[in-house]
Amino acid sequence: MSERYMHLIGADDVRSAAHIMASAADRMQSAASTMERALENHQRFMDEWLTRLAEIMSDASPFVDVLIAEAERQCEGCRLAWRLDGWMHRKPMKIECTAKPIREALRGIAAYFRKKEHDTRATRNPAGGPRH
Repeated sequence: MSERYMHLIGADDVRSAAHIMASAADRMQSAASTMERALENHQRFMDEWLTRLAEIMSDASPFVDVLIAEAERQCEGCRLAWRLDGWMHRKPMKIECTAKPIREALRGIAAYFRKKEHDTRATRNPAGGPRH
């Protein structure tokens, strides 16, 4: 061996480990960038969705608020557990809803606004493909 170069035992292993670590760091950076883009896309989607929801609720809010308050006044189940299985309230007790006409009106309003949202989406995206 020459005096200028000294070969250390394990130097190749250290060099190989350094390359592996650098490669792993690059992959982690790539994954972080992908996650950042996905979060930005999700934020944009949620902002659009909340804007549309605010528009819809501004149209329906006075009616919906009054109907919900009346349902809760009429039905003990509506006061305790809003979700229904058919016309039965679930937890904390299984009782039949006594505010059926009001709940049907609320379902009708919800169906109207679902249709309105569907029509709005179809207008914004007539081809039916993904929106970007």
